[in-house]
Amino acid sequence: RITGAESGAAGLMKNGRIIFDEYNNKGSLIGINYSFDAGYGVPGHVMLTKTTYISNDAENDPHVVPEIQKELNFHNLINTPILSSKGELIGCFEMHNKKDNLPFDEIDSELLTGLAASAAIAIDNARLYEESIHHSAKLEDLIRERTKELQESELALINLVEDLNEKSAAIEKANVKLKELDRLKSMFIASMSHELRTPLNSIIGFTSIMLQGQSGNITDEQKDQLERVYRSGKHLLSLVTDIIDIYRIESGKIHPYLSEFSLSEVIDEACENFKLQAEEKGLELKITHTGHNVLTLTDRRRFLQCLINFISNAVKFTEQGSIEISAHQENGYVKVTVSDTGIGIGNEDIDKLFNPFLRLDSHLRISTPGTGLGLYLTKKIATEMLGGEIHVESRLGEGSAFSMRIPINIGKT
Repeated sequence: RITGAESGAAGLMKNGRIIFDEYNNKGSLIGINYSFDAGYGVPGHVMLTKTTYISNDAENDPHVVPEIQKELNFHNLINTPILSSKGELIGCFEMHNKKDNLPFDEIDSELLTGLAASAAIAIDNARLYEESIHHSAKLEDLIRERTKELQESELALINLVEDLNEKSAAIEKANVKLKELDRLKSMFIASMSHELRTPLNSIIGFTSIMLQGQSGNITDEQKDQLERVYRSGKHLLSLVTDIIDIYRIESGKIHPYLSEFSLSEVIDEACENFKLQAEEKGLELKITHTGHNVLTLTDRRRFLQCLINFISNAVKFTEQGSIEISAHQENGYVKVTVSDTGIGIGNEDIDKLFNPFLRLDSHLRISTPGTGLGLYLTKKIATEMLGGEIHVESRLGEGSAFSMRIPINIGKT
């Protein structure tokens, strides 16, 4: 009886409404005439309930829209939902019949429900196909974008590799030049060590002989001039020696020469070097250490060099009072301190003390010789060669205390 119905319609969901396409009894599309919201008319009722609805008295059915019934002039109506595989409402089928003696029944409902199921499958498949086409297009676009990005990345990588290769070549050339410069510097240092110190030692030696009168009597004026030559020679020799030592330490070409020695003997030896200078300035040079029986295993010559630098500075910058050298043992270390009652150092200058070629301003700067390398070299030796540390305490106008703390046995640090 469905095939003999006067007309039918198929409605699909769109923006929360059911939009109907109306067909005649030959299956030809008449046009889009109806639009239903949820709850309005029979399609709206089906939209809410998702169940088939049959009306065989359309003229008096409250769910039937009167205007549509009069326009289409139908007596019987059946409407069944089109549900997706997930149970979602896609739309609905509706059939009309003008003959009141041919009502719709359960058989019609089953047939129309089957038709709706087939339509749902077709719509799902169409949607899946459309989605697949859409996703395929998006995938193609994404692949094109990624391909473009990869091509750009590949080009950027190629450029980067080329840049790195160029820079690597430049670095390699620079390294070759640096090695050559280092070789030339080593040759210069070795040459300076021999070519400068040898004649300087001769100048100092022969000047000393003349000052002692071993080559004949000299006048007071000649003695004064020779003493200036002698002091200048010693100063220049000290400067050359310090520069060579600094270069060797910084380049790792000098290592400690270990030997066991008595701490008190080294302190006594260092003080003996400045005994005469201290007496000439009226300074008291005293030793108050507790290290008489301490045996130390480290580089004796470098340890003595650091101690001499400390005492030398104390004598230079102390105009009156005393210089005290103290030593004591603590937790596997020995600490030696040289204290003085000299001009002292301001807090703002403490951090500058160990910079190379730096001499702090004071009224003794002009009259006191120095290279500005003594403390810098002392710290280098104490920390990098002897494995120790340097500490300074000072008050301007009251004096200073320089301490060196090194391992008693450098092999156990």
